Amino acid sequence: MGEGRSNTGPALAMVVGGAALALLTFMTWYDNAGIDLTAWDALRRTDVVIFAAGLIAGAAGAWLAFGDVGPEGRWVSLIGAGAAVVGALIVILRIASPPGEADPQIGIFLALAAAIIAAIGGLLTVRALSRPSPT
Repeated sequence: MGEGRSNTGPALAMVVGGAALALLTFMTWYDNAGIDLTAWDALRRTDVVIFAAGLIAGAAGAWLAFGDVGPEGRWVSLIGAGAAVVGALIVILRIASPPGEADPQIGIFLALAAAIIAAIGGLLTVRALSRPSPT
């Protein structure tokens, strides 16, 4: 049980937040004249980036939570945290600037919460893995 086991909680936050972010792209994000639109319906390219950010953050968290974390753990946590932050920033942008006349719905706000959870988990994991281990 190496240094990665003390980071299981934040790594699991990355898994849950990242997976939720990816899955929430299939939930209603916008209402446009009575028509419910998912991220896939309303967005052109950012939907793919948000989905990929969730998958990357979730996969990085899974590696850190369940894998044998070695010296590459710091890089994996940085990549996962970075992906989650990018996902959160893009979701914030899409809240502030919805496509056309669409009104944001609950799905986009849940996606933002998921991205923030993954980002916090990633940043906590980066912090923990950056500390020198007591020997």
